Amino acid sequence: MKVSKMAILLFTLLPSGWLAAQNTFSGLFKQSNEEYQYVFQYNWEDFVARQLEMDSLGYSLVDVETGTEGKYRLFWGIWKKDGGHTILKRLEGWEELVQTKRMMAADGFVMDDIEAYREGSKEYYVAVWAPGTTPHKVRQLTSWEGLTNDYDELVLQGLQIVDLEGFQAEDGKTHYLALYHQMAPGERTHMYRSPDMESFLVDKSYRNKSGYRLFDLERFEKRGTDFITGLYRKEDNIDVILDQLPWEEFNRQMKELIGEKGLVLVDIDIYPAGE
Repeated sequence: MKVSKMAILLFTLLPSGWLAAQNTFSGLFKQSNEEYQYVFQYNWEDFVARQLEMDSLGYSLVDVETGTEGKYRLFWGIWKKDGGHTILKRLEGWEELVQTKRMMAADGFVMDDIEAYREGSKEYYVAVWAPGTTPHKVRQLTSWEGLTNDYDELVLQGLQIVDLEGFQAEDGKTHYLALYHQMAPGERTHMYRSPDMESFLVDKSYRNKSGYRLFDLERFEKRGTDFITGLYRKEDNIDVILDQLPWEEFNRQMKELIGEKGLVLVDIDIYPAGE
């Protein structure tokens, strides 16, 4: 399989050692014949500027992640060169997100990615839209049981989960954001959750044998237990996981996977050290 010819990593400058001391990183890497670019630890203004630049060059924003370094709120992004067009928005509060989603759908845009975080008493939602008319829904659930029940109902309606996020809401609890797209009959995505990586990888190996590959990897905390959750769809390319590494080690292995093995980073996640 032909692999990517270009994978560019861009960084902002922060005090040495912050990343390793405060956060751990997980990433999902895959084979691809498309070009990717990445930015890590940008402030919001610089991130928006980079998105506009990448959009003008035909790169679609496919993954947004946010985290804190000391007192700074920073953003990570992954772009894929496909000639597409994406729009990035940050909304304050769930009501504004829902209203904006309706307006964007009316203008012919589909939500493709979503991220959420809280600062003080305010909740922010960062969403990416791409041109399209695909019926889609975004849901916020306050419990895992509620999420799985909602998932079962929406699957019966022909909607498939394409993105899953967890964040600590104003009530202090983990809330779950799930994005669903309507797909053709027979097209399916699947969700699986495990309390440890060992059992997660066992399940993943069986799904791989059935032709399903991981396309989204998340960790959520519930009642003191750290859960690993994966979303799967039919694909034939290989995938590699780097899980919860300090930045120096993640960066070293990432450069090896991208530069020497020709893989691309398609999903990145950041967790406070110790989670």
